[in-house]
Amino acid sequence: MWLTGDVCQPENTFNHPVQVQQTSQSSSCPIPYPERFHSACRYASSIPESHYNDETRLLFYALHKQATEGPCKDSKPWAWNIVESAKWQSWSQLNNMSQMEAMRLYVRTLDEEQPEWWTRMPEAAATAADEGDTNGDVGVSISSVFQEGTWVVIQQDDTKKPIPRYEQGAALLGSHLYVMGGHYGGRYLADVWVYNLNKLQWTAPQPPQQEAAEATATEGSALLAAAGPPAAAGWSVTPLQDKLLVIGGHVKVGKLKKGEALPRISVWLVDVATLSWSSLNTTGQVPCARGGHSACLLTGGDKVLVYGGEDSHRRPLPDVHILDLQDLSWSTLTISSKVQPAARSGHVATLHNDKLVIFGGGSIANCYNDLWVLDLENGAWSKPELQGPAPTPRAGHSAALVGDQWYMLGGGNNIKGCTDMLVGDLSQLPEGPISWQRVCSVPPGSPLSSEGISLLHADDLNLLVAFGGYNGKYHNTVSVYKLSGQEGQDQLQQEQKQE
Repeated sequence: MWLTGDVCQPENTFNHPVQVQQTSQSSSCPIPYPERFHSACRYASSIPESHYNDETRLLFYALHKQATEGPCKDSKPWAWNIVESAKWQSWSQLNNMSQMEAMRLYVRTLDEEQPEWWTRMPEAAATAADEGDTNGDVGVSISSVFQEGTWVVIQQDDTKKPIPRYEQGAALLGSHLYVMGGHYGGRYLADVWVYNLNKLQWTAPQPPQQEAAEATATEGSALLAAAGPPAAAGWSVTPLQDKLLVIGGHVKVGKLKKGEALPRISVWLVDVATLSWSSLNTTGQVPCARGGHSACLLTGGDKVLVYGGEDSHRRPLPDVHILDLQDLSWSTLTISSKVQPAARSGHVATLHNDKLVIFGGGSIANCYNDLWVLDLENGAWSKPELQGPAPTPRAGHSAALVGDQWYMLGGGNNIKGCTDMLVGDLSQLPEGPISWQRVCSVPPGSPLSSEGISLLHADDLNLLVAFGGYNGKYHNTVSVYKLSGQEGQDQLQQEQKQE
């Protein structure tokens, strides 16, 4: 993989000095050279990367390149390509070291890190062979890409990654990013991918085979009908402890007959431990099917509020619904105010001080840049005073709330993509004004200036995480933005030690 710093960052380099350490301890490994070196590479690659610090990983990389290709003749990468710059510098520092000496130093380094590693070779070699990983590069962790106030775009050069997409569902649980479905090339997707922020690796776990319900099913099991992930885009994904609640989404449907009622909204529960999907049979005032809506977990964690979206005819919706997770019943919130936002989809929404806050969104013909607040107790919409300039109209953007600060990224306005990341200060709401600030600009064409992008806040890691989007090109890169403070890095380092 390689990583690139993308926006609003000063000139910066990422240097890990590499020192080749000599040791007087002679190895008693019975394997002759050069097979000893190749065995060491296989063993080093089979060990979890969290066992090595960044300098050791770079040393393994440089010595492997020197041993297999000779002195570095590659052109120096641009400074913003931080990881490739570090790799290039590590390899270049070896100068004209012979390939045999590089092999010996690689083995000596492994001897120091993993004494008597060859005694554990049968199992390690089998693991490495199964994974097909013998390149000696034991990876780079996310702790090495932290740059406060800078977006870093992580691009995977391996084949194990999701295809590009936009309007996917996405959620963060701890250091794992879950990506579900989305839209690509005129078709809806039905896959699930998990991105490990600790290891910078994608996996596509397969859910266990769902079994048909038996006649002896326990009471209440009708509420949980076994199912698989549907092909959909524009759905909402809400974390519920160790599970994910997936609501709505655009799906491929046939043309409705005249007078035929709109289909009802679907609700799914995903167990992240098994990646099994369950279709929830909801009751009450069930809203119509929709995509591009928002869903917010209310205080207490037992209700979810759904606002707006587009129905199956792609008509924007203005309604507000609440799903009670205790009995899976829907109710419609009655709006008491004379003023209210125009019907819309592709907006962003968050819960702040027990009130719903929405921004932007639009319809086929219009994009909005207004912010509205909904009082959930009396059903009244209000439009707070704006202090300072307003953001440009946009839809298909994404946002993440960090304390009172609402970060917003991506989106478009029917003409071009938005090339800024903004933050709204919600601390004065609902009585006081709302103010917006530009955090940074992003280059046109960057994955970060896309519609249908996902932006999430990794609280423990103190990171903003972005994925996917479309701006004339579909994207599948993961990007991270380090917020101020050291809490996230300390937490991540602790988690890596536990893995």
